[in-house]
Order: sequence, then C-alpha cells, then structure tokens
Amino acid sequence: VLLGLRPEHLTRAHAATPALGTFRYDATIDLLQPTGSRSYATFRLAGAPVMAELQAHDVSRPGERLPIDINMNRASIFDARTERAI
Repeated sequence: VLLGLRPEHLTRAHAATPALGTFRYDATIDLLQPTGSRSYATFRLAGAPVMAELQAHDVSRPGERLPIDINMNRASIFDARTERAI
C-alpha cells in the first residue's frame, strides 16, 4: 500500500503529547519554501520526501529539527500497484 498525506495535515507539534490519531515525528528540514504567512517544509520519513505546510514562524532554515504531528485520521491509503484509493 501507499500512504497519502496532504501538507496541511502535518503541523508543528506544540502539545506535550500527540492527539489521538496523530503520529509525532522528529523531522530534520531538508528544504524550506516560505510563501508569506505559511512555509512549506520538506523532510524525509522512512526515506521518502514529505512536505508539511507550517506557519512561517514555525521553522527558520533547512537543517533545523522540529517535531511534526501527522494527522493519520486524514491520511489516504492507495493500492501500490494500481495507485487507486482503497
């Protein structure tokens, strides 16, 4: 299977513990794309590039480490062979 995540469903972790249905990952930012009030931060998760849509003040530069909360309740699952939604 393939896991689909939208950037807006990944946020900087602010609470001490992740919410129910949320996976927390300590990311090292590889690429940062500021767009004004938001920034798109790319990092690697299990070797695959993942993009998070963050508040502009959440991250300042590539190489920065920060905790990311991934809302798994919003994840999409796809068949790896056909790429169709399951």
